[in-house]
Amino acid sequence: MKKLILLLTLIPLVGASQTFDEISSINNTDGFSRVMIENGFQRYSKDSLFVSYIFNPQGEGLNVKAERMGHWDIENKEFVISFFSDNFLGYSTYGKIIRSIKEKLEYIEIYEDHRGEWALYLYEEKGIILGFQKKDGWLMVLGITSNIV
Repeated sequence: MKKLILLLTLIPLVGASQTFDEISSINNTDGFSRVMIENGFQRYSKDSLFVSYIFNPQGEGLNVKAERMGHWDIENKEFVISFFSDNFLGYSTYGKIIRSIKEKLEYIEIYEDHRGEWALYLYEEKGIILGFQKKDGWLMVLGITSNIV
């Protein structure tokens, strides 16, 4: 039993784990969909305004719940990836992404929109602004890919 526990602690957690590099590479609808699909998400909805993906859905229709969600705003060219805070792997992945944002990017400002307050950071080389917040049990990463710099 001790060997099994030791083995499990040494095996890296894989699958459904977005990285900072993947998220910072998103700059259009196709790139967003690619990152979602490669990380095990399935498309939940698509219309002329939004594309949405979910990971590990439970339930159906409007009552569906998921461990993670990703939404791409087609018109504004921005995305939000949300991790449910009660899920250990989601919480860990979010923490790694946030640490990378804070270490590698330049802080800009606190930005407020209908979803709440975001701490925003500029990734000038890639032409993207990344932000994050915690709200209502969700850990959220925002990406803004248009009208910057």
